[in-house]
Amino acid sequence: MKRYKLSVFFISVFASVVFTACYYDKEDNLYGNIPCKTGAISYVNDVAPVLNANCYACHSTSNAPILGSNIKLDSYANLTAYLQNSQSAFTGSINQDGSVSPMPKGGTKLAKCNLQLITDWISQGKLDN
Repeated sequence: MKRYKLSVFFISVFASVVFTACYYDKEDNLYGNIPCKTGAISYVNDVAPVLNANCYACHSTSNAPILGSNIKLDSYANLTAYLQNSQSAFTGSINQDGSVSPMPKGGTKLAKCNLQLITDWISQGKLDN
């Protein structure tokens, strides 16, 4: 009987940990409504880090021919060259609007602030700053 109670106790503890500890966190739920950066957006300080974290695994100069449909986004020159002819495809991809293949491929959609940052940088003239 003591062994049975001990088994039930451990199974209960295990089940409560498994069912309450694992869930998908949402940025807005965790941090609330964090204000996005406004004003002048810097390619080097704002845009490049977002692309580095989410795009370069497939869209770097070395990986793009194999994984990224030869779309290179890993430098200012490569990104702006691509945007010159494919800006709507780029923004459609990162916004996952259904018009083109959603990016990042197999990943979650970029955070709202990161999307706004990239969109603002484009609308501010895609400056190399």
